[in-house]
Amino acid sequence: MADAGPRRTPAEVARLFGVDRFVTAPERLAERLGRCRAVVLDWDGVLGTGQKGPGAPAAFNEIDGMGLNLLRYALWRRGGEAALPVMAIISGQRDPAAAALADRDRLDALYMGFLDKRLALEHLCARRGLDPAELLFVFDDVIDFGMAERCGARFLVARPAQPLVEEFARRRGLCDYVVRAPAGAGAAREACEVALALLGVDEEVFEARGWYSPSYRSYLEARRSVPPAPRYAVERDPLTGDETVGEAPP
Repeated sequence: MADAGPRRTPAEVARLFGVDRFVTAPERLAERLGRCRAVVLDWDGVLGTGQKGPGAPAAFNEIDGMGLNLLRYALWRRGGEAALPVMAIISGQRDPAAAALADRDRLDALYMGFLDKRLALEHLCARRGLDPAELLFVFDDVIDFGMAERCGARFLVARPAQPLVEEFARRRGLCDYVVRAPAGAGAAREACEVALALLGVDEEVFEARGWYSPSYRSYLEARRSVPPAPRYAVERDPLTGDETVGEAPP
C-alpha cells in the first residue's frame, strides 16, 4: 500500500464537501465529533426514502450501510477497541427495512413509533451511560428538532421541497452540517464521510476495510457478538396519558 497522504485540515474538508454545507465552523464540528461515542439515525428521510403505503419499497441502501459500518469501525478504533460504539435508529414510524438493517449489522437498539423522540433519546442515554452531547445524530424533519437540540453533532438531510425546514434549523442552531445526498441513496453515507474526514481517520479506515486488515477482522468479530437489537415502543398510561418506553416484540 502507498503511504497515507497528509491529514486534511477542517478547512480543507469543508472545501472538499462544500463550505456552504457547514452551519457550524468545521473546526468546531471536528471538536464535537471528537466527543461522540454513539451514532443515532432517523429512518424515514435518512436511511429510508419515506415512502409508505401498499407497494412502497421496504429497503435500505448498501452504500449507506457501508458508511455506517466504516464510521462505527472508526469510533471503535478511537475508543481503544474496547467496546463497540452504540448505534441506534429512532423513528416516528415503523418500517421492516429498519428492523432488517438493525438485525444484519447488529445495531444496539431500534426505537419505532416515537412521535416525541426525546423520550427515546433519554431512554437510550440512560441505558447506555451516554450524554446526549456524545451522540452524532442524522435527521431530516421537524419531528427531530427537539432531539437535535440536545445532540452533540447534528447532520440535517435537506431536500428541495423543504427550504423552510433547512432555514429554520440553520437559524435556530439545530444542525451543524446540511447533507445534500438524497434520502435512502447516500444521505447517511455523506454524513459518515464528513465525520471520518473531520476526525482525520478516513484514509486509515479505508485501508483497513479495503485490505481487510486484522484490526477490521477483530471489529467484525466484536460486531457479530452483539445480541439482536431490542425493539422499543411507546407505552401510554390509559388514565394519565403519561408515556414511557417499553420493549416491543421482535
